[in-house]
Amino acid sequence: MLTNKEKKKLKALANTSKHKYQIGKDKIDDDVITLLMNALKAHELIKVYFNKSIAPEMDKLTDEIVKKTNANLVTSIGHSIVLYKENKDKKDRIIL
Repeated sequence: MLTNKEKKKLKALANTSKHKYQIGKDKIDDDVITLLMNALKAHELIKVYFNKSIAPEMDKLTDEIVKKTNANLVTSIGHSIVLYKENKDKKDRIIL
């Protein structure tokens, strides 16, 4: 669980992050979860955008992604979320 101070730092880092992924009409399947897990392992902090067509299901899908990737939800704004998962093996990891 992240503290408010850690979330604030991660939100600031997410503003400049270029690691973006989009969830579209195909929703969430094992391939999408694998993609997000690999992205979290490589970058620790990623942005995920939801297509407007699945926006009504965004809360449910966010919970599913967080549970399946074992990541921390940093923030949820509009049609996007920011996820963080620490990778202790990464050389230039994010220090909280």
